[in-house]
Amino acid sequence: MAHLQKINPSSCDRCTPRLGVITHYELRWDERSYSGRQFRQQTFHTKAEALARKAEIEGERQATGRVRDARVAEVAFGKVARDWLDSMTPGVQNGKLKARTRDEYAAILRRHVLPKWQGVPVGAITSQRAEAWARELAGRGLSARSYRHVWDAFSRVLKYAVRHDILILTPADKVELGSPRADNTDGEFEGRALTADEVAAIVRQVQGRYPVYALAVAFLAYTGLRAGELAGLNIGDVANGAVTVRRTRRLRRGGWLTDTPKSRASRRCIPMDDWLTEMVDDYLRTVHPRTDDPEAPLFPHRKPGRVQVRNATVQDYSSRLDWSQPIEPASFYKTIFKPAVKAAGLPHTRLHDLRHTLATLQLQAGPPDHYMQVSVWMGHADYTITLKVYAHVIPRPGAGKPHQLPPPPGVLPAPEPEPTALPAGVVSLAERRARKGRSAG
Repeated sequence: MAHLQKINPSSCDRCTPRLGVITHYELRWDERSYSGRQFRQQTFHTKAEALARKAEIEGERQATGRVRDARVAEVAFGKVARDWLDSMTPGVQNGKLKARTRDEYAAILRRHVLPKWQGVPVGAITSQRAEAWARELAGRGLSARSYRHVWDAFSRVLKYAVRHDILILTPADKVELGSPRADNTDGEFEGRALTADEVAAIVRQVQGRYPVYALAVAFLAYTGLRAGELAGLNIGDVANGAVTVRRTRRLRRGGWLTDTPKSRASRRCIPMDDWLTEMVDDYLRTVHPRTDDPEAPLFPHRKPGRVQVRNATVQDYSSRLDWSQPIEPASFYKTIFKPAVKAAGLPHTRLHDLRHTLATLQLQAGPPDHYMQVSVWMGHADYTITLKVYAHVIPRPGAGKPHQLPPPPGVLPAPEPEPTALPAGVVSLAERRARKGRSAG
């Protein structure tokens, strides 16, 4: 409740000389600020102004259960964003949140959100300004998924401001982003699965310089691993013709970050084809220098620097390999895989498309219900993800019903009973009537 008091300067010891002898009104209330609960006071020269402000405060308290300090809304969006990211640290430390998730939010804010809103007070972000930025964001050519991720990060910062009483409501909730596009239900980028011939073409392009990485290309295409899972593989994870996914790795500032796989279902065992098993066994037996160490990375990192292409041999390229560090997928894609795709005359292909390749080849080769096993190998959280992404390649049974079901009882009329055979020499009544009719005619 806000309290209004009329102050007469002639009887007020607290009145300052600058107010002179003008009667004024003092309004007192308590409100929540960024640093906690505080008591506020505001002076008005007219009763009408004081009553208007009193009604505004009480209306805000009735609608939201609290009164927000208007000065708190002057906190810059960048400051709130940093506090939001810092609030994730305990979750990362106790294992409830992946460090990669926090880093991805930080990257999205740094690249897309903060350039626009860094110094803008959160209280100045209206739903109209947020909606205008959503239109601007849509015109940048981002994929539907990237667009949603950027907007989600922006919205989460504002929701954090609401939770900490910096804002009353988040303006992002009032913005309608629109429905999914009609030509693509989810508005997602569709991955391009490679054919076996296309995989072979890329392998041949890599083989001439880095036979180790040629095997890595085939390995990705026929195990369906994610990039971080490939970097997380050790020699001990490959045994008995199968690959066991236990960890992921990614390179960040300060070194390698080892983490758990994406989900519980991502911790899985993937059987390899016999030919791939033979290639991997031969690679470990004749090429890998640390075969006796089960904790050694399965595929090596490539040292920075260039190899003189003229008269260069496979040994020259192999000297650039660092067997103490795991393969770094981003560098592998940029320096090895992408040039090989271009040299093979293939369209733009992502490293992740090799994962789509395994799923597509397996689903096309197996029966319709094979998708459940493929889902396990892919590490999908549930079967519906596999059906959603790969429904177009799952073979469908031929037309017609393989099993005819009987109708419910009583729906169709009962069939007429077949006539019973008469003894020899006995003529039925129907036959007698027929004969009588013929004789009368």
